[in-house]
Amino acid sequence: MPATIVSSRMASGVLAFVLLVSATAQATSQDPGPDTATLERRLAAAETAGDWTVALEAAIALAERAEERHVEALFHLARIRARLGQADQALDALEHLSRAGLFDVGRVRAEEAFAALREHPRFKAAAQAIWLRGYLWLLERPERDAYQQPARVIETLAFRPGERVADIGAGSGYFTRRIARAVGPSGIVSALDIRREILDELESRVAKEGLTNVRARVVTPDDPQLPAGGLDTIVMVDTLHYVKDRASYARKLRAGLHCGVKWNIGIAQFGAPVLGGKGGAEGAPGAQIVHGEQILAAHLRRIGNGAEQPFSSIHGGEVAIGVGVAKIAG
Repeated sequence: MPATIVSSRMASGVLAFVLLVSATAQATSQDPGPDTATLERRLAAAETAGDWTVALEAAIALAERAEERHVEALFHLARIRARLGQADQALDALEHLSRAGLFDVGRVRAEEAFAALREHPRFKAAAQAIWLRGYLWLLERPERDAYQQPARVIETLAFRPGERVADIGAGSGYFTRRIARAVGPSGIVSALDIRREILDELESRVAKEGLTNVRARVVTPDDPQLPAGGLDTIVMVDTLHYVKDRASYARKLRAGLHCGVKWNIGIAQFGAPVLGGKGGAEGAPGAQIVHGEQILAAHLRRIGNGAEQPFSSIHGGEVAIGVGVAKIAG
């Protein structure tokens, strides 16, 4: 389906709510691929032949399998140590596990063998490190590009060079880094999040990409601590649902925007072919889509005087991004 983009930008503050509602796709069985022995033979043959592309593919697959086995072995070691009452050694194994690549903190917290260790500071620190690894993987996984199409989101929001932007709930900087490139060296992106350890990762990624126009800052859950009238655009990606007092929060967002008469309020839904339709894609019931509309409508009522153009959209493949405009008094 061809993409249609309808968006409105004024020389005023812009608030972009990008609400990501991810449909749960039906589980599909994946081919486990060749076994380890086959991969080892393929690697040896490719190295002998000097076919380094094939050799690299085989080596990556073997490394991934070795890592998985290593993680499983460490988990079993920690659990057995805990069962035997060897608390220090169990905690040693858990700390090793937190560095080895385990993502599933729920598995660690639910394991009954660790019940007596759950309040121990070392257990909590290891669990937090495992959670962080899993959360960062979730934010930066390659599949996110395919179903969220960030380039099209950035295009729709139509950033201009020199803009001052706040990315609230910036996480690892998945959108922050793209916005920073869009506004250019003369622009500034304030990357705001409630967790310092997440922003540490963001700053590392920003530095690796050579971006010098990003400023990371820790804020509280109920206050983004924006400079009064100091921003041209505010972006919130999959963050709005965490805000408890949304009316109060909306007033704080408005206070941070440069004075003007219009805001863009964007809402994105991923996994549904039509935004606001009566039905949805497989795994994306219409109720989820309506919920997205209701959230946007409620915020339009709280921060503006009604929606002039509530659901302009991009449609393409399985992605629909709706962009609304609210007229703001004075």
